[in-house]
Amino acid sequence: MKVLTSILTLSCVLTWILALGSFSPDEVDMIHLVGIRRGDDAFQASSDDAVDAFQASNNDAIDAFQASRGDRVTGFQGRSRSRLPGAIAFQRARLLGAPATSGIEFQRRSSVTALEKYFKKISQSSNETSKKDEEQSPKRICVEIESSRNQEVDLENLPSDPGLRIPIYEFSPNIQDQVRRAYLQRGPFQPRIHEFPQTKFGAKDRRFNVAWFDKYYNWLEYSICKDKAYCLYYYLFKAVGRGNEDDDAFNKNGFSNWKKSNRFELHVGSHNSAHNIARRNYEDLMNQSQHIGFMFKKQTDYATTAYRTRLNASVDCVRFLLRQGLAFRAHDDSDTSRNQGNFLQLLHFLAEHNNEINNVELKNAPDNLKLTAPEIQKDITRAISIAITDFIKKEIGENYFSLLVDEARDISSKEQMAIVVRFVNKKGMVVERFLGIIHVAETTARTLKKSIEELLSTYGLSISKLRGQGYDGASNMSGEFNGLKALFLNENNAAHYIHCFSHQLQLALVYVAKNHVQIALLFSVISNMMNIVGVSCKRRDQLRDKQRERTLMELHNGELVTG
Repeated sequence: MKVLTSILTLSCVLTWILALGSFSPDEVDMIHLVGIRRGDDAFQASSDDAVDAFQASNNDAIDAFQASRGDRVTGFQGRSRSRLPGAIAFQRARLLGAPATSGIEFQRRSSVTALEKYFKKISQSSNETSKKDEEQSPKRICVEIESSRNQEVDLENLPSDPGLRIPIYEFSPNIQDQVRRAYLQRGPFQPRIHEFPQTKFGAKDRRFNVAWFDKYYNWLEYSICKDKAYCLYYYLFKAVGRGNEDDDAFNKNGFSNWKKSNRFELHVGSHNSAHNIARRNYEDLMNQSQHIGFMFKKQTDYATTAYRTRLNASVDCVRFLLRQGLAFRAHDDSDTSRNQGNFLQLLHFLAEHNNEINNVELKNAPDNLKLTAPEIQKDITRAISIAITDFIKKEIGENYFSLLVDEARDISSKEQMAIVVRFVNKKGMVVERFLGIIHVAETTARTLKKSIEELLSTYGLSISKLRGQGYDGASNMSGEFNGLKALFLNENNAAHYIHCFSHQLQLALVYVAKNHVQIALLFSVISNMMNIVGVSCKRRDQLRDKQRERTLMELHNGELVTG
């Protein structure tokens, strides 16, 4: 009886091995699951019945699987792929974990062990194959991009690879058109010099063909990260929730079936296809005339001219006030105020002396397009500042330059650091340009150096082009070891330090005044006179009268000559 049982068990194992040899690893797992489940039930019966039931279950499982290898197996794999390994592991653990209390249990363990050896070999071989494929395939780095619906978006740093992009509908509706324009200005992502990886399709290795970029140059994209093709029009303009699975192949999922190149033409489709609708949306967005109409409520040419006239008038007023260093606004800039501030008063002056401005400005302008709000004034000021610094940067170019730095406390008790660049322009003239003022929390050398480097990097100026540095004689500026001078010399030994001549003159005058009696007496008399005369209006008038009489006397005597 035991011999017969062993023979039947061995025949079952051989039958399984022969049947499973022609199936894929996923199909093997399915057969394994069906066989183990039915074999588990059979093992619970008596010895003879268990062996017969186990062999019958094997045959039934193989026949049932061969009959359903078509579409039903594909659907079953799609639904059960995530649960199948767990179910197989559970069945194996339950079988192997039962206590051995009888002869039939020993036979059951023997057959299960034989099956386990076979499946382990299959699993190991499949793992080795997958590891080899991963080693042969090019390495790709995919970065997860967070949703930007509630975040600020840097349009200059949007990911170019279509596999790394955020879906367009996840951006805030207020900036979706800006994101679309940013991508359309770049054009489709087409890495022509990339070494495209090969993928197994049947008996042949296929990969993306770079010639497809020439054929579909205006919309076809390729993702280096995912080795898939995408449609730029679909990504930017496809409506959410519309289209079928084939459409998503070029948008969300990507297309990678390289042996079916005709899918590109099918994707383009007819005149009213989803692709062509998205293409027409692209043309509408990039049409400049329609864009201006959208932004300005389809204003007429006259309205556009009026807008430019108002903008030019506001820019002229801002330029004048900046040149003269005057304040822009007063305490009350309402329409009923007698003094609306320098900006509005100057704008009124221009309107009174120019009919073209008067026809479109202030009361004759739309309430939402006057271009006189404080925010508009700040935007224009910021634009002028950028234009001036760009001019200085272009004027310096690739030439060498020097730095003049000094810090002082302003009226609000904040430490401010002023930076001036000194260089030779293209005409051979030495030029000094004021670069900016920076608020510094500390006056240590490292803090000052960090602030200076940030300002220079903002304007594209490199420390390697620095050839001179001029500061006062304070220890934090001119210290031999830890001063600002030493920190720059450690990075660029050509940045020679020169003690500021103005500070040297001040120190010399102070030293002479302290050690020369007559000069010290002069400054003392001047100080006393200012204190006595300056605090009294009557004494000031008396001093002016005396000075006028003395001047007239000298003119009468010919001691002074008039111009």
